Parts: sequence; C-alpha cells; structure tokens
Amino acid sequence: MGGINYVKVPVSSSDSRFRKNAKKLQWIQQILKTAGSNEFSEDDVAVCIMMFLVDRHPEALVALGQKLKIPELLADKRMDPFTAASMWNEANVPLRGQRAIKRYVYTYFGFWLTPAEHHISAITDHHVEPIHGESIIEEKMLSWWYKNIDDVVKTLLDNEWYGLDFNDIDVVFGGDHGQGVFGAAVKIILWKGDNIVRKAVEKIGHIDSDKDNYTILNETIAPFLNTSLQYIKDKVLFLGVGDLKFVSMSLGKVNMDSHWCHLCDLSPNEWMNLDHSEGNNWTLAGIEALVMALDTKIIKDTPANRKGCVREPLFGALEPWDWIIPCLHVMMGAMNDAFAGLVLYVEQRHECISLEENEARRFYWKELIKLDDAIHIYNACKGVYEHYDAEIKKLRRTKEQRVRRGNRNRSKASPFLHSKEARDAYAAQIKLMSSEATSKRNSLNEKAQAVKILRASVKLAKNEVGKVQKKDGREVSNSQLRQKMDKCLKDHGVDRGASHGGDFTGVACLILEERVDDIIEEIETILLDYGNGKQEEIKQVCKSYRLHFLLSSHMFSLARTSRTDMRDPITRATILSQLKEVIPLVFKSTERMPLSMRTPKRHIMEHLITMMEMHDGIAEYLEDWVEHIHQRYINSKSRGKMRDLVKIANYHSRVDKLYHNPKILKIKEEVRIKRERVFKKESSYFKGNGRKNLQQEARRGRRLQAVVEARVLFAETPQLESGLGLNLVDERAGIDNMTEARVRV
Repeated sequence: MGGINYVKVPVSSSDSRFRKNAKKLQWIQQILKTAGSNEFSEDDVAVCIMMFLVDRHPEALVALGQKLKIPELLADKRMDPFTAASMWNEANVPLRGQRAIKRYVYTYFGFWLTPAEHHISAITDHHVEPIHGESIIEEKMLSWWYKNIDDVVKTLLDNEWYGLDFNDIDVVFGGDHGQGVFGAAVKIILWKGDNIVRKAVEKIGHIDSDKDNYTILNETIAPFLNTSLQYIKDKVLFLGVGDLKFVSMSLGKVNMDSHWCHLCDLSPNEWMNLDHSEGNNWTLAGIEALVMALDTKIIKDTPANRKGCVREPLFGALEPWDWIIPCLHVMMGAMNDAFAGLVLYVEQRHECISLEENEARRFYWKELIKLDDAIHIYNACKGVYEHYDAEIKKLRRTKEQRVRRGNRNRSKASPFLHSKEARDAYAAQIKLMSSEATSKRNSLNEKAQAVKILRASVKLAKNEVGKVQKKDGREVSNSQLRQKMDKCLKDHGVDRGASHGGDFTGVACLILEERVDDIIEEIETILLDYGNGKQEEIKQVCKSYRLHFLLSSHMFSLARTSRTDMRDPITRATILSQLKEVIPLVFKSTERMPLSMRTPKRHIMEHLITMMEMHDGIAEYLEDWVEHIHQRYINSKSRGKMRDLVKIANYHSRVDKLYHNPKILKIKEEVRIKRERVFKKESSYFKGNGRKNLQQEARRGRRLQAVVEARVLFAETPQLESGLGLNLVDERAGIDNMTEARVRV
C-alpha cells in the first residue's frame, strides 16, 4: 500500500516558461520518482503517464508528431517522392541499400519511411531516352549514347517548366573528358528580360573511353550532336564552352590548343610581343576553305600556312566566336604559372644547398654565361652575313634587270636595262662581296658550332646539378622553403597536393584570389627569415607577385560580370573601361616577372572585351558547370551496376534527370539551410550590411588599389630579373651569394 507525496506544480504561461520551470524546479522528475517504487521504475511511471495523456488528450498526439516529425504519430505520413529522392541523393545510397534501409525501418518501427520505388521513378517518366550505339575504334569496342537537344528542351518546357513566363532561351553546349569517360551536356537558360527565370543542366552525350580524340568523337556522337545542334540553332541563342583542348578539337585544330589561337590566326611567335598587330578572326567558312586549299595542294602545306587547321570542324553549328572563352581554365593556368614562377625563384635564389651542389650550380651558371656570350656573338655575325647576302641578292637583281617587253626603250640587241659595261661592273662587285660573304659564312658556321657545343655542355652541367640533388635527397619537392610555402598555403585552405599533380584546382584558385595579401605576406616573412638575406630584393619580388595575383583576380572578376549589369549602359561602360585598363597591366606584369608570354591561355584574354561586347557578358555561359558532369556520372554509376549497355545508358540518364530536378534541388537546399549550425553570433555590423557584400567590397578595393600600385611599380622597375638571372648577374660580378654560414655541408 503506497503513501501520498505532494509535489509543488508551478503555473506556466507559455511553452518556453514551462520548460524553464521544469528544468529549474525539477517538478516532473519529482513526480516520476515519488509515483513509483522498487518494483515500479521511473520508466514504467513515464509510460503510464504518457498513456494517460494520450487517452485523455488524443489531439495532443498529432501536435507532438508534428514537432518530432514521427510518421507513426502523423497517421503513417510518409515522405513525398521528391523529398525521398533528395534524401537518397544526398546520402548517395544505391537502390539495393535503399531497400535494405526501408526493410529495417519497417521491421523496427512498423511503418514505411519512404514511398514505393515506382512513385520516385514516376518523376522521370517523361525523360528523353538516350540513343545507344557501339563502335570499334583503334581496336577497342566503345559504348556511347546521345540525346537530341531539341527533345531535351521541349521535355523541360512541357514538364518541369510548364507554364513559366519567359522571353528568350539560351542553350550552351559543353563537353569534357574525365574519370575515364567523355561527357557532353547542355545548359538551358530561360530569360525574362535581363533576369534568369530558370536554368538547368542535362547530359546529352556519353562515351566510355580513356581518351577523347578527334577520331573517337567523329565516329561516335559528334555527327548526331552536330545534326541536333544545326536543327536547334535557328530557334535559340546557341553557344559552346569547354577547355581549350576540346574547343580547338571541335574547330578542327586537333592537338593545336597550345600552338595556335582558335579565335584568330596568330601564333605564339606573333602574340608573345606586347605590341603585336591584331590577327584576322576565324570563321568556319575560313577554316574549311583553308583545309580544302591545303589538302588539294593549292596552298603549300607548311605549319605557317596551315595555322593549326588540321581537320574539318566537328560541330558546324558553332562559329569560332560562338565558343566562350574558358575563364575558369584560363584562371587556373594563370594562377598556377604565377605561383610556379615564385616557387622557381625561391628554389633558384634562396634554397639552402650543400657545398657540392653549390659548386655544381656555379659551374652550370658559368656555362650559361659562356653560352649567352656565344649566342650574342653568333647573332652579331649572323647579322653581318645576312647584310652581305641581302646586298649580293640586290646587286644580282639589278644586274639582271630587264626592260619590260613592249617598252619602246627596249633594245633589240639586248633585253637588259643596264649596259654591258655596267653589268660587268656589277659582276665584279658581286664577286668581291661573295668572297667576303663566304668568309663571313664560314665564320658563322664556326660560331654556330661553338653554340652547339656550349648547349651540350650546359645540358650536361644542368644534369649534374640534378644528380647532386638526387644524391643529397634534396629534390625540388623536398626543398625546405617550398615545404614551408606549401604549409602556409594549406593553413589558408589551399592544398596544392589535392589534385592535378600539385597544381591549384578551381576552388584553390578562388581561395588564393581572396587571401592573396595574407599568403604573400607570410611567404615574404619566410624568405626574410630563411632566404639569402637580401631584404630589398625579397620585398620587391613578393610585392610584384602580390600585385600580379591581384591584377589577374581583378581581370577574371570583371570577366564574370552578369548580363544584367552589362545591359546597363553606365555599368557596361565602367566594366569595359576597367578591363581596358587592367588587361594590359596583367600582360605587362606577365612579361615583367618574367613569365611565359607564349601560352594561348594568356593570349586568349586579349579577345575578352570583344567577346563580352558581342554577347552582353559571358558570366552565365562560363564552363564551371561542365566540370561537374563527371561527378554526376560517378555518383549515378555507384548506385546501379548492370551488364546490359542499353539499360546502363537509360539508367544513368534517368538518375541524372532525377537528381537534378528543380524541386529536388530546392528541397536539398532547404534542408541544408534548416540544419545549418551557427557557431557564433553574427555582429550587428555584418548583420546590417551583409557579410558577403562587405567582403566583396573589400576585395574590389584591394584590386583597384593594385592597379594604382602596379602603374607606379612598372614605371620604376620595368623589368624584374628571374632567380636564375639574378644568380648570373651575381656570378658575372664575382659575388658569391651562398656564404659558408648558409651552406649545409
């Protein structure tokens, strides 16, 4: 027989007050403790109380279910198909795994968590089925499939985008190779005025191949996609995008992406000079006509005449200027080249080395100096010989000059313009100069042989440096200063070892772009502490690289100006004015560092302003989305494994369509925002102004300041010597910069 205990129950005016009172006064815990006994535990009491409450207040059960999101309390309410699909996609669970999870949940809780599979599959019942094919190319069987672009666009408009109000449609075609497959996709954009109503990316082509050369594309999906492109081009604005290799190959410039520009007919030898003349813009008709003339021997087939035009274009629907400049790849190339230049400077100028390597390096530098002097002598001798040769040719032309037939001054006895005496005098002069020219040519050959011998000697000396480094176990990747620089980058979230063999990825470039001031400042401190002790040199080099990164960042930021801004006359004029100012500064900085001026990725930015004017900005068409094609394929590949190639193609197409449904993407974003944890309260300053906006303004201010600083620096120091150049200057002056205090024996 139990006794009676009294518990003081506080009065609460709200849910929060009730929870505070329960926590502070512990009155609910007192009820659980006093209502039970040794045989009747607190858990038993809690169950009885809950059963009593459910029996007396059944409507509270539904409210509790809504708060706890328990389907059993919500009358067995399941997830809708879109939420379930979003969950499986986020978790990257294959179909077999989904079925196992659902079985266990049902067995344990007694309810189905998600809808039946056919409800989720019904979301993609309208998808465009791929057309599958197989081809034997280079003794390999390749599986491939494609979709008609027109059908893809119509399906979107009739289903996901049904009833939307829009004015224009833009379709951007792109392709890329990665993860052992080639993928082609389209980005479809709906516009209402200058605002984007909807956009979607859908894969339209696939090849299971380890490489993506011209032959493979031409014998698989390219002809079908080209027909589809030709059909849709007359209906919408159609553009193309991809890395330079894919773009050049699509235009028939196979393996010429590092040798010729795909927008104009200039070569690296022509565009490497800052004051070069503009090239002639390419058109498809021009490329096809040139290829035809070369193949039919109308024009002599030389590299200079061919200008990189090796084959006929793969996609006749896209003119060269319809291919958008791949700013992401250009930015990655520019950032990697610049940082590689800084690393090379550190390696050549500051890295602590052994005594043996010091001697090997000094011998290498001396051989380089000899080679440099020999080349100067050779060029001077060559200039003299070419002068003699040109004069001899000029005298011969004068001597053999004839009177035009039909001219009344023409003599019947002699057709020559000059008399026999004059021609004999010319002959004597030619003989004398030919003798001198022969002597000069022999001397030139001797100089050329000397240069050849010195080049071989330099190569051997350089190899000897490498052997000593390998012997000491101090290869470039193991250098102490480089490791410190890599650690500095990693501390800022830039991991050079993440991919691309140590190169920066796109994300790493964006981080570097944002934090370049702090990163270069820390690298400068490292060099001042552990370098060669030349403070002025270190500060000037680090300042030059900091400005180069900021100028490049400014250029790429302006390249991403939206169409909305480009169609505003004032903003458009401001953006183009800033581009006309910063692009020459970037090129001057590249030449000054000195970095390579021959790369097509640098030259192609000369066409940026023209392309932005032509398309009212290119931000919406850039290739970022193309890089995600392979990630999408790998995700879908991991969820289903089949042997039937046609079923595989259809499955990948459905999964790609399903997990990029606008509703599913929206649900994923909503879940992410709801469950996002806020670790520290945002200050009122950021809350009122917007943290991102303030950060963007700060970056914009640093970039504009860099333009001003660069003009001053370039005027004061037009040229910056490389690390090797500085070493050669010191060696010529007889200065030994590697003192015994720095040498590691």
